[in-house]
Amino acid sequence: GQFVPETLFGYIAGLHRGQFVPETLFGQFVSGTLFGYIAGLHRGQFVSETLFGYIAGLNRGQFMSETLFGYIAGLHRGQFVSGTLFGYIAGLYRGHFVSGTLFGYIAGLHRGQFVSGTLFGYIAGLNRGQSMSETIFGYIAGLHRGQFVSGTLFGYIAGLYRGQFVLKTLFGYIAGLNRGQFVPETLFGYIGRLNRGQFVSGTLFGHIAGLNRGQFVSETLFGFIGRLNRGQFVPETPFGYIA
Repeated sequence: GQFVPETLFGYIAGLHRGQFVPETLFGQFVSGTLFGYIAGLHRGQFVSETLFGYIAGLNRGQFMSETLFGYIAGLHRGQFVSGTLFGYIAGLYRGHFVSGTLFGYIAGLHRGQFVSGTLFGYIAGLNRGQSMSETIFGYIAGLHRGQFVSGTLFGYIAGLYRGQFVLKTLFGYIAGLNRGQFVPETLFGYIGRLNRGQFVSGTLFGHIAGLNRGQFVSETLFGFIGRLNRGQFVPETPFGYIA
């Protein structure tokens, strides 16, 4: 649970203590940083100019339209501002989406209808094994067939169930997940041990493997997030009591 200040998540492990080194990305939660004052999430205090400004108000259904998830709190009410990132995402269960939003027409997923221009263009075709190679998950629909274009983001991710992966891909050797074998230099080094609840504290999600046991190392990014299924959260964690 220790991070070098010059790394991306420098001392992010200190999140539960609300202490950050100013020179890190989230330094001291300076309002100018990406998650300025995110540590105050459990206190419902946020600087409106931060990315998740007032996200702490989620449980109160109050959000500033200019924040990233403006009015996301209204999700359960099916009300969203089209200008926000997930504009009208609340309409997901109704199969209504504005093509201009990030997940435009994602609600059509169960109908296998997608606009190729959207982020997951044709991802709805997943159950049909049909996807456009130029989409972010090009041919992700072929996952069950173990066929993927190495040029896509998850090149060869389809080999997941076969434990075969190209080391150069984003999740190099992520296919070894079911075998608990991972190349330490990959993004989620040793994430493959997820099913054994064993993780190298040096990895991004150190001890995240304990999720199924409701046990988490408070220093990790999602300290105690594993207790989600029990509706118990440590207020100092990023999502304090979000459960």
